[in-house]
Amino acid sequence: MNWTYFYLCRALDFLAVVFVQEDFTTLPVQVREDIIGAYGELTQIRDSINRSENPPGSAGLPTPP
Repeated sequence: MNWTYFYLCRALDFLAVVFVQEDFTTLPVQVREDIIGAYGELTQIRDSINRSENPPGSAGLPTPP
Protein backbone atom coordinates (compact mmCIF):
# COMPACT_ATOMS: atom_id res chain seq x y z
CA MET A 1 0.00 0.00 0.00
CA ASN A 2 1.16 3.50 -0.80
CA TRP A 3 1.58 5.37 2.53
CA THR A 4 0.75 8.71 0.92
CA TYR A 5 -2.53 7.25 -0.26
CA PHE A 6 -3.19 5.78 3.19
CA TYR A 7 -2.71 9.13 4.93
CA LEU A 8 -4.68 10.92 2.24
CA CYS A 9 -7.63 8.62 2.89
CA ARG A 10 -7.30 9.22 6.65
CA ALA A 11 -7.42 12.98 6.02
CA LEU A 12 -10.56 12.53 3.93
CA ASP A 13 -12.09 10.43 6.71
CA PHE A 14 -11.32 13.19 9.21
CA LEU A 15 -12.86 15.89 7.03
CA ALA A 16 -15.94 13.72 6.46
CA VAL A 17 -16.40 13.48 10.23
CA VAL A 18 -16.10 17.27 10.49
CA PHE A 19 -18.84 17.64 7.85
CA VAL A 20 -21.36 15.63 9.83
CA GLN A 21 -20.66 17.25 13.18
CA GLU A 22 -23.38 19.61 14.33
CA ASP A 23 -20.66 22.12 15.22
CA PHE A 24 -19.73 22.45 11.54
CA THR A 25 -22.56 24.92 11.06
CA THR A 26 -21.25 27.09 13.88
CA LEU A 27 -17.86 27.57 12.22
CA PRO A 28 -17.21 30.86 10.43
CA VAL A 29 -18.17 30.80 6.75
CA GLN A 30 -14.56 31.15 5.56
CA VAL A 31 -13.46 28.15 7.65
CA ARG A 32 -16.32 26.04 6.29
CA GLU A 33 -15.42 27.04 2.72
CA ASP A 34 -11.76 26.18 3.36
CA ILE A 35 -12.70 22.75 4.73
CA ILE A 36 -14.98 22.05 1.78
CA GLY A 37 -12.26 23.20 -0.64
CA ALA A 38 -9.64 21.00 1.03
CA TYR A 39 -12.00 18.03 0.86
CA GLY A 40 -12.54 18.61 -2.86
CA GLU A 41 -8.82 18.91 -3.58
CA LEU A 42 -7.95 15.81 -1.55
CA THR A 43 -10.70 13.87 -3.30
CA GLN A 44 -9.26 14.83 -6.70
CA ILE A 45 -5.77 13.73 -5.62
CA ARG A 46 -7.15 10.42 -4.32
CA ASP A 47 -9.05 9.83 -7.56
CA SER A 48 -5.92 10.64 -9.58
CA ILE A 49 -3.93 8.09 -7.58
CA ASN A 50 -6.68 5.51 -8.11
CA ARG A 51 -6.61 6.10 -11.89
CA SER A 52 -2.82 5.87 -12.09
CA GLU A 53 -2.69 2.63 -10.08
CA ASN A 54 -5.75 1.09 -11.75
CA PRO A 55 -6.16 2.42 -15.30
CA PRO A 56 -9.62 2.08 -16.86
CA GLY A 57 -10.32 -1.48 -17.94
CA SER A 58 -7.63 -2.98 -15.73
CA ALA A 59 -9.94 -3.79 -12.80
CA GLY A 60 -6.80 -3.76 -10.69
CA LEU A 61 -5.48 -6.87 -12.41
CA PRO A 62 -1.80 -7.20 -13.29
CA THR A 63 -0.80 -6.59 -16.88
CA PRO A 64 -0.09 -9.84 -18.71
CA PRO A 65 3.52 -10.37 -19.87
